[in-house]
Amino acid sequence: MAISFKNIPRNLRVPLAYFEMDNSLAGNATALQVALLLGTVPATAALPVNTPTLVSSADEARSLCGAGSAFGRQAQRWFANNASVPLYLLAGGQTGFTAAVGRIAWAGDVTASGTIPLYIGSRRCPVLVATGDDAEAVAQAVADAINADPTLGIVASIVGATPEETVLTAAQLGILGPLDIGFAYAGAVGGEAMPAGITATVTPMTAGTGSPDVAALLGSIGDAPFDFVICPYWAAPNLDALDEFFNDTSGRWSWQSQLYGHGFTATRQPLGALSTLGQSRNGQHVSIMGFAGSHTPADEWLTAYVGQAAGSLIVDPARPVQALPLIGVMAPDRGSRFTILERQVLYFDGISATYVTEDGTVYIDRLITTYRQNVWGAPDDSYLDVETMFTAQYFNRFMKNRILLKYPRHKLANDGTRFGVGQAIVTPAIIRAEMVAGYGELEELGLMENLDGFEAALIVERNAQDPNRVDVLLPPDFVNQLRIFAALTQFRL
Repeated sequence: MAISFKNIPRNLRVPLAYFEMDNSLAGNATALQVALLLGTVPATAALPVNTPTLVSSADEARSLCGAGSAFGRQAQRWFANNASVPLYLLAGGQTGFTAAVGRIAWAGDVTASGTIPLYIGSRRCPVLVATGDDAEAVAQAVADAINADPTLGIVASIVGATPEETVLTAAQLGILGPLDIGFAYAGAVGGEAMPAGITATVTPMTAGTGSPDVAALLGSIGDAPFDFVICPYWAAPNLDALDEFFNDTSGRWSWQSQLYGHGFTATRQPLGALSTLGQSRNGQHVSIMGFAGSHTPADEWLTAYVGQAAGSLIVDPARPVQALPLIGVMAPDRGSRFTILERQVLYFDGISATYVTEDGTVYIDRLITTYRQNVWGAPDDSYLDVETMFTAQYFNRFMKNRILLKYPRHKLANDGTRFGVGQAIVTPAIIRAEMVAGYGELEELGLMENLDGFEAALIVERNAQDPNRVDVLLPPDFVNQLRIFAALTQFRL
């Protein structure tokens, strides 16, 4: 027997017993999967720009980025929906950005003490008022209540003119600053109503200006591994940047990179606009969550749904993420919830969607990619579901790690070579057996199916031009997801 030692020399003469370690048959570890959230911070923020920074709580995000920052709001939703995937923040600067501004004009006098059920975004900000308070007093009370909670993302002031106004300025500069302003979303059934005698007229927040250069942000992370890249900026140039970042030719899914990962965004738009947006895209490495009618900002929807999906996908990439709840997300009003027919349209246009139960809980319905057609323009559903993409990256990483762990410094010989047992030599037949064994393990994990078909179609051969190279055709059959149960109830009387 000629055993291939790595370190103990063959000509060793010094007594007595020597042992070296070989972990090639013991490793079962998988890589840590992490998320990256893109955004911007002011120059005064403690968070460094262009540097991925790990945060472990929403409070830490607020401490680094500002109490009313978009990062703080987004992190609040992330950690409410995910406790297993580490979150990194990656920020650009805000040079030249402007803040969104909105107003509430007040009129009348309070004739019965009560609580103004004010909402900033989807967060309730109750304001106590007393009988006899005039419009100016109410405006001031509202400003004070808002400023008492800087995590709302609004800085309030008053204009003591006629009409008296509470002026609302976004704490977050740029396009993520505007938040919905409203009252009594829960309605009378939820015990919410405006106190008698006072009326409010809302001027919605104008759009702030400024967004980061997403391509530059992505370019700053080098080869750092991030499986979930969360981009709140859904404009076409930013989606293009994500497509390029992950592309199969030179991006993270290319043969030379093998870093993989997926990009996510979300947007609040009517059905027709979402359909148009989806039809303008075609890529398997980006997902767009579309919704309408909810007062929760799109960037918070984004971190909620990616947080839920990521927590499931790292446990089992093939298990469908449907029916996972979005914690902390306000349901769209009933007239804005997408029907089955409307969701069907969106899924053919490359837009992901949710559904809402009677208790107002929002659930992921189907999380898909924007991939709709092949290079010839023919409909193609091969990359439709996000689970397919994450199963594919799991499979590739699993097989790669198996080879790197077991055969990192092996010699290569033809099948039938008569070498001694224990030699660090591998043949195409040995590699083939290793691939089949690995596939069997993945089948036991419920990630693959049809082992016999895999073994029959598997090709492992020595390259004809390069004797140091083995070429392998891997034909995995990814396990599918139970999406639809269709039954015909054929009754008898």
